[in-house]
Amino acid sequence: MYRQLRVSVVIPAFNEARKIAATVASVPDLVDHIVVIDDASTDDTADATPLSTRVELIRHGKNRGVGGAIATGYRRALDVGSDVAVVMAGDGQMDPEDLP
Repeated sequence: MYRQLRVSVVIPAFNEARKIAATVASVPDLVDHIVVIDDASTDDTADATPLSTRVELIRHGKNRGVGGAIATGYRRALDVGSDVAVVMAGDGQMDPEDLP
């Protein structure tokens, strides 16, 4: 929770098996919900995603592109009652310190 707001992070991921665990681990505790969208990866992205009470995985059967993955994540964030949803790339290129 951040400033009394429920926060979700949407992580679109395509073939990010090597980096997805570190990306998820970098998300700060102020985030209530993390949704990783595996956009029909051909590697082990889904298996490499560390699931927990605040992390869930949604897998696309067909690649929809980064925009489609983000849209899926935003819909899920709304479904779980998030007030705020932000995007972090699956390869860890965004600095989680920017979230606040």
